[in-house]
Amino acid sequence: MNDRVLNDSDIILIQNKMNWKYDWALILTLIISIPLLFISPYIPSRKGVKLIDSMEYYDAVLFFSLIWFGCIIIVYFYNKIKVKNEFNKYFLHFSKKEINTEIIEIQKNSLKRNKVIRIRFENEINEFEFDPDIFCKVKAGDKVNLVIETITKTVLKIEKRTDVINIRQS
Repeated sequence: MNDRVLNDSDIILIQNKMNWKYDWALILTLIISIPLLFISPYIPSRKGVKLIDSMEYYDAVLFFSLIWFGCIIIVYFYNKIKVKNEFNKYFLHFSKKEINTEIIEIQKNSLKRNKVIRIRFENEINEFEFDPDIFCKVKAGDKVNLVIETITKTVLKIEKRTDVINIRQS
């Protein structure tokens, strides 16, 4: 069996990474939109007339919320279709790459629960996100075998290298 071929668990990790950026954007949009719905009746239209002048406040909020949530549902399904098409487009080109390297730094992403790992590879510093619950516990300075998917830069596996022997010269 080819070592570069992805198995089902690898494909699920890639799909989750591709879906996550759109799901996170939708969550932020919902959080931002709630105060906006209550302010929107006071925003003047092109003719300078505020919606609050032509109808009750609660009716105006309900009117804006129906329009806003309808737009959010349309954008949600549009993004799901977009991710599915993007995944299908690159599916045949997905491949694994194994990197033997040392971890420079690990940072916790402030908005997501994922961690960002920085490594030096081919004379440049690369960053990859990974879920700390799925992979082994690693820390900065560890020598690791890192398996990534080449197109989406999804971390598929992190293993600490045990074959590394630290010999200090006196």
